[in-house]
Amino acid sequence: MTTYYKFTGSGRTSKYGATDYPPVGEWSESRAPKLCESGWHIPDPNCLGIWVDAELWEVEIRGKSVNDDNKSSNEYIRFVRQLRWTLTDIVDFARSCADAADADTVAAYVADAAAYAANAAAERKRQSDWIRLRVTN
Repeated sequence: MTTYYKFTGSGRTSKYGATDYPPVGEWSESRAPKLCESGWHIPDPNCLGIWVDAELWEVEIRGKSVNDDNKSSNEYIRFVRQLRWTLTDIVDFARSCADAADADTVAAYVADAAAYAANAAAERKRQSDWIRLRVTN
């Protein structure tokens, strides 16, 4: 049996799609699975890193499913339990990714993602100020 996971924002919020998750332990209502449009989306078990967020949950799925190379849309979902996933884990994960790749490229992607997630102009200015302070001190 495959174990499935779902990342959510704090308080089981979502950046994309559904925001009306069922209570933990209860099955969701039925939704027609259509990628990026409807259904209950979860990451492919081998693509978790694409979807990292504040909370990590073990989930179960059932019913119809539609898949692509990094996620699936499912007819039903049930949140089984919240897993230990802290800010320290997120930072350690980012470091492990940097260690496994070209650090310069990773830094550029992280900077871009941070700007995307925050107010872009303010975050880009914060990043620029940080770099300038680092090289002038």
